[in-house]
Amino acid sequence: MKIVKLTVIALMSIWVTSCSWGPGDLDQTQDQILTVAYKSPDANFQSLKTYALADSMSVVINGEKKRVKNEVSENIFSLISQNLSKLGYTQTTPSQNPDILVDLGYIQSTNKTVYPGYWSDWDWWWDYYYYPWYPWHPYYPYPMPTIVSTYTTGTIIIEMADVTLAKDQKVPIIWHGVVRSILNGSHSQAQLADAINEVFTILPPK
Repeated sequence: MKIVKLTVIALMSIWVTSCSWGPGDLDQTQDQILTVAYKSPDANFQSLKTYALADSMSVVINGEKKRVKNEVSENIFSLISQNLSKLGYTQTTPSQNPDILVDLGYIQSTNKTVYPGYWSDWDWWWDYYYYPWYPWHPYYPYPMPTIVSTYTTGTIIIEMADVTLAKDQKVPIIWHGVVRSILNGSHSQAQLADAINEVFTILPPK
């Protein structure tokens, strides 16, 4: 995959994109793979050692969401786990008080949006009741840059919340990655793996 990378450092956050297209209107590339990663510069990643994966992914269809566990979600979670292990994290379970909780979202519709519009209220699809925090209400402790684009069928969003900073059932999102259009039926399993690996490579949560 031919990759063009762009790095933008905002006032309170770090934003990196990597994509298979050159300069131009993002709307003209809505069916091509685009990877985006955000990381909080204030997060103390060195102190975080363990992580737990959600037991399912959130599927959003025309604004409606449901939790789904299937072969696709298991494959993606496996790729996420491989990348986090390479970064030195140890996998555990949600009930074992992990430092990080990882969630996965899958957008199954096509809409024009102003980033970060479709994830600015991300907590509405977490809905987790993991002991001893129930429910979870993730939030973004940092602003994110705004661009206008189109997200299409098959866009994956990966979120990492710092459980060690949980307070009053609120947990800050310290890293998230977006892979646009990867599950729209036009890309292979190898491209899926490459895209997931890439989103962890362009801006590692470490």
